[in-house]
Amino acid sequence: ISTVLQLIPTILEVIKAVETQIPQTGKGKEKLEFVKNVITTAYPQVVEMWGMVEKIISAAVTLYNATGTFKK
Repeated sequence: ISTVLQLIPTILEVIKAVETQIPQTGKGKEKLEFVKNVITTAYPQVVEMWGMVEKIISAAVTLYNATGTFKK
């Protein structure tokens, strides 16, 4: 768990970078798969905790959409 907590800033930066490069709506599945590939390649130990990481990503995207960080 501490590994995932330490990675939250990195995860958030990857999410923002992907959204900057691919701002189209309806591409969530593809964006998530890319984020997963980046994070698990850089941090292989995260594979075992992917369910937790995916929930963090979902919460972050929901927050960014609700606050207007990701413009639609």
